[in-house]
Amino acid sequence: MKFLNNLRIALSSVKKRFFRNLVSISGIVVGTLSVLLILGLGNGLSQMLTQNMFKGFSGDKLKISYIPNDTAGTFQKSDVQLIQHLPQVKKAKLIDDNVEAYQNVTWKGKGKSLRLQVIKKGSHENQLNTIALNRYDIKGSALDNIQIGDYVYIQNIPFKVRQFYNDPMLLISGDNSGAKITQHDYQILKGRHHANYSEMDVTLAKNLTTSQSTQIKNKILTTLQEKGAYHTLGDYFCPDASAAKKQLDQIVRGIAVFIAVIAGISLVTAGMGIMTTMTANIAERTQEIGLRRSIGASKHDITLQFLLEGTLLTLSGGLISAILAVIIQLGVNSLKLHGFAMHVTATNFTTVLLIVFVIGLIFSYAPARKAAKQNIVDLIR
Repeated sequence: MKFLNNLRIALSSVKKRFFRNLVSISGIVVGTLSVLLILGLGNGLSQMLTQNMFKGFSGDKLKISYIPNDTAGTFQKSDVQLIQHLPQVKKAKLIDDNVEAYQNVTWKGKGKSLRLQVIKKGSHENQLNTIALNRYDIKGSALDNIQIGDYVYIQNIPFKVRQFYNDPMLLISGDNSGAKITQHDYQILKGRHHANYSEMDVTLAKNLTTSQSTQIKNKILTTLQEKGAYHTLGDYFCPDASAAKKQLDQIVRGIAVFIAVIAGISLVTAGMGIMTTMTANIAERTQEIGLRRSIGASKHDITLQFLLEGTLLTLSGGLISAILAVIIQLGVNSLKLHGFAMHVTATNFTTVLLIVFVIGLIFSYAPARKAAKQNIVDLIR
């Protein structure tokens, strides 16, 4: 009953000093909203990266990649037959997405294997028998000193170098294009040489354990490395999608949490603002405190009253921030920014509001104890 009475008095006091308290909780609103939005951006970025980078991966599917050395080589149909005869393998097929493929690009009798990217739209899409080279990819190779206007050969077809560009290998995906040609030229190359396959999709039997899947993956790689059509000209890889997804998710979310913690420091400053407000409120309410003490209110009651006032202020700021975060999240997600969507989880909301509650308690305690310890005679004088 006493708790409810103290809560009623605290609510009445907060309402009576509305504008002063509103200024105090603005710092809580800004700090809490910053933390929630940063966490939402981190969660959304993590989901977008894992979905895009690991599209097509699932528990019963493997994606085998072939990375050639300087001399180009690719998967062959014979490789599919090798894999399909292995136990627990239901299906294997070669992937040619008609966008990229490795080819051996030669200049002055020397060559380098480059990943070709097809130009489907743009200012160069109709410039046939021309090629753009990635300076970053050919640096230090046999093609390093080539100039614009020189001719390189792919499958004995001459391509005139029209331009250079810089496309460093991405830190996350580890992939880039080594050269760019037109869709028409790519179709000609594909028609002359049908084995432009750098990836193989393998479907395993259902309901395999993690240990069984790992054993089958290792068996596939060993078989290809020993008997693959071009096993002497390159290497075979099978990325561990689940481990990579987990690691990437941890990195992105960890960065977001780190930035959120830095932003959360502003909550400490806001807490000091709450302490200042509470001190001012107590200073002008000495007679009220003295009157309550004289009619039987204990020091505990006075302490509880002002603790409730402080936590009401901080929690009000936290709840306002949560509502604003939801509104901003809905607004950002409605824009559909290339598959990106903010995602503030229930755990994020709960954790941040709990922190705000604790800040309210901590920064209200000293003023509340000071008010409770004052002498009754001095208070009502």
